[in-house]
Amino acid sequence: LFEQILEQSTDEIFTGSNWLLCTLGLTNSGKTHTMFGTPKDPGLIPQCLQRIFLHIGYNIDTKVLYKPDGLENLVQTNMNNLQDEINYRKYIFKDDKDDYRRTRLQSIVQDQPSVLDDHSVEDEHYSIWISFFELYNESVFDLLIKPSAMKKRKALRLMQNNESTVIRDLVQIPVFDLKEAEDTIRFGYANRATSKTDLNEASSRSHAVLCITLITIDEFEEEPTMSHMCKFH
Repeated sequence: LFEQILEQSTDEIFTGSNWLLCTLGLTNSGKTHTMFGTPKDPGLIPQCLQRIFLHIGYNIDTKVLYKPDGLENLVQTNMNNLQDEINYRKYIFKDDKDDYRRTRLQSIVQDQPSVLDDHSVEDEHYSIWISFFELYNESVFDLLIKPSAMKKRKALRLMQNNESTVIRDLVQIPVFDLKEAEDTIRFGYANRATSKTDLNEASSRSHAVLCITLITIDEFEEEPTMSHMCKFH
């Protein structure tokens, strides 16, 4: 299925194309399995991510030179504007046995301040950013923020930005390899709103949207570029 409908589209993100995959169906019809699959039989999303990271290879931007600003623009990183991402990664990977992933972004900022300020790059490098949200009861909720039993979830606001609509304050975090990406998505998926139905003991009561943002930094281009792959189900 991946080869038939998504392989070419996944490759096109490296040419600056944006695309949306939408899956709709009845409860218990197999949408989640199709999208996520199992470790032995990966779904469409893990296969997309695997192909992206295979394409990137060693050209991952480990210096995190640029970040999306949430308004469809890119901003240069510095010692201060990565602090939120550092904290979110610590929280998402807090149960990880390997402390390296929790502190990886923080180490980059602390150990390479001159590199962050310089923003020089050789050849072509890429960074991957993930955001994950759900539409529930006509409101938007961030799935990368774990709901609190003591506090009502905060609904995010929509904003118009030129010709596009953006979600204000939506969390986006950088991931450096396939496992980080999969674990981030798994963390978000566990935060979805669910309830029991006649067909499913824990059916999702929302529509989830996963967005994978690719930032391309090319030494021969004056400005980096950004493209999106979004999956709605």
